[in-house]
Amino acid sequence: MQTIPTTFVAAGEVGVVGDLVIVLAASAGAALLMRRLGLAVIPAFLVAGMVLGPHALGLVPAPEQLGAIAHLAVVILLFGIGLELHLSSLRGSVVQLLATAVVACVLCALAGWGLALAFGLDSPRALLVALALSLSSTAVVLKHLAERRELARPAGRLAVAVLVVQDLAVVAMLAGVPFLARAAGVEVEDSSAFRDTFDVLLRLGGVALLIVVSRLTLTPLLREALRGGATELLLLVGIAYALGAAWATHALGFSLEMGAFLAGFVLSGSSFRHELAGQVVP
Repeated sequence: MQTIPTTFVAAGEVGVVGDLVIVLAASAGAALLMRRLGLAVIPAFLVAGMVLGPHALGLVPAPEQLGAIAHLAVVILLFGIGLELHLSSLRGSVVQLLATAVVACVLCALAGWGLALAFGLDSPRALLVALALSLSSTAVVLKHLAERRELARPAGRLAVAVLVVQDLAVVAMLAGVPFLARAAGVEVEDSSAFRDTFDVLLRLGGVALLIVVSRLTLTPLLREALRGGATELLLLVGIAYALGAAWATHALGFSLEMGAFLAGFVLSGSSFRHELAGQVVP
C-alpha cells in the first residue's frame, strides 16, 4: 500500500490545498447568498476573506500562502477582460476618453485634498492621502463592468480610460512623494527633479515599447501556435504572454493587473481573439 511521502506534508502542500478548499467553499456559499438577495457578488468574496482570515475566525491562519495563487487568478481575469474589450470600439474617441479620464482623476484628487484638509491634516499630508484615495481597484471595477456587459458602452469605455490613467499615474505619484515629504518637513535623500521626471518618462516609454513589440510579434507567433488546430498551444502562448506582460509592467513600477489587461487589450484586435477568449474567460 502506497503512502503519502512525509516530505509532501512537510512542504505545506496539504495546508495550501486545505486553505483553498475552505476559501472556495466559503466564497461560493457567500456568492450564492448574495446573488439570491440580488446583490453584487464581489463584496461577498471580500466579506468571506475577512471572516476566514486570521483576524476573525482564523480558518485560514496564513493567507499569505495563497497570495501567489490570488495574483495569478487576478492576472488571468484581467487578461480575459482585456480580450473582451475590442480595440475598434475605442477608435476615434481615445484622445477624448483619456482627456476626460485625466480631468476626472484630477478632480477626484482635488476633492479628496480638500476633504483631508477639513479633517485637520496639513497640506502635503492631505495631498498624499487624497492621491492614494483617488485610485480605484482595476480588477473589481472591470469585473463588475464585464458582468453587466457594459465594457463597450460609453460609461464602460470611460471607466476603462479612468482606470488606465490611474495606473499610469501611480508612478508619477510615487515620484512626487519625496517632494511632499520635504514640504512636510521630513528628511529624505537628495534627488533631482530631472532624474525623477526622467525616471517616470522612462517607465512610460517601457510600457509603450512593450505594446509596440507585442503588436509586431504576437500575430505570427499565435498563428504558428494554432497551426494544425493545436488550441492548447494557443492557450499556452496566450497565458505566457499575459504573465510576461504582467511581470514586465510590474518591473516598470506599474501593477500586475495593468500588464495583464494591456496584454488582453492588445490581442483583442487580432484574429485570435475569439479562440483565446473562449478558453481564458471561463
